[in-house]
Amino acid sequence: MTLGELFSGITEIPKALRNTQVTGVTSDNREVQPGFLFVCVKGRSFDGHSAAAAMLEKGACAVMTERPLGLSAEINVAESRRLYPEVLSAFYGRPTRKLKLGAVTGTNGKTTTVNLCAQITRALGHQTGVIGTVGCDTGRGLEYSHDGPPTTPEPRKLYQLFREMADIGTEYCFLEASSMALAQHRFAAESFAVGAFTNLTQDHLDYHGTMEDYYLAKRMLADMSRSMVVNIDDEYGRRTVEYCRGSGIPAITTSVTGSADYFAEFIRLEPHGAEFLLTCPAEQKSWVAKIPLTGMYNVSNAVQAAVMCHLLGFPMEDVLAALERSPGVSGRLETIYQGEFTVLRDYAHTGDGLEKLLSTLKPLAKNRLVAVFGAAGERDAGKRP
Repeated sequence: MTLGELFSGITEIPKALRNTQVTGVTSDNREVQPGFLFVCVKGRSFDGHSAAAAMLEKGACAVMTERPLGLSAEINVAESRRLYPEVLSAFYGRPTRKLKLGAVTGTNGKTTTVNLCAQITRALGHQTGVIGTVGCDTGRGLEYSHDGPPTTPEPRKLYQLFREMADIGTEYCFLEASSMALAQHRFAAESFAVGAFTNLTQDHLDYHGTMEDYYLAKRMLADMSRSMVVNIDDEYGRRTVEYCRGSGIPAITTSVTGSADYFAEFIRLEPHGAEFLLTCPAEQKSWVAKIPLTGMYNVSNAVQAAVMCHLLGFPMEDVLAALERSPGVSGRLETIYQGEFTVLRDYAHTGDGLEKLLSTLKPLAKNRLVAVFGAAGERDAGKRP
């Protein structure tokens, strides 16, 4: 592939560079090999522009920059971070054109909702990929873990995964859209068939600074989605619905406490599952639903997953039948020992997440409820107990 072919339809590049061969694209100076395009991205602690000249000496075919550097092979653009995913998509052959994409954002519930969606579509006979906190599954099973903490991988890894999914015939991909990934435009080139907003509570203020900026980053998913499934039990969810409707984005509401486009009622929680009635007033229908997860917040996650899959074209009866057969989600109220006492593992790590988890388990505990909790270092200290 030439640089001219790579940037065709994206942006104009210097005529002298159009026939230059490109063998890879990266923003990581450690990954640059001869023939790579190096994308200069300015981060909080490192500015890729400072390494541009060294990357050309290392063998890069060109550098993409946000300002003229006076180098022999540079391509100037307005926002390299925003354009980077578009260039990667072109380099990897626009793989997401062969995939139906769904994404979930919010502070809590992303992993559960995304994995429930994938379990539903797989149960209905469709090869499905998942990208999120637990790891990355291109459709062959969980094969990849992240090289570090991101919920949503860096753009180059993300598009390598998309390419692999397309190559092996994966039909659907559900991913967790973290606030940092959205703010950093890691998948700015994409349009999601359906997106979902779960909730918003304090987290990642070490990065975003304020709750408002944190919310605005999350809300960016709505602008990238053809429809949004939104939990209106959450204050920020109600704001998101207002934004969607004011922006012409279809917003489908869900609730476990009151009326919505789809809402759960007559909820019965058991130690290892839940049963409820899922009602849709517009369709004048109600369905009995059973899930292998307990807790009101998991009922909320399951409702959102069911509605997302329904919007993708699956009959709700089939969706709920698949949901009932779900094996659960790793690390989400997962039973790891059951005998004279029960040991559960859960990822809850925010004040809101822990409160909901413990308030769910307390009524189910016959005797003592013991919680063992740790907090990651060098992250938002304000959310710690």
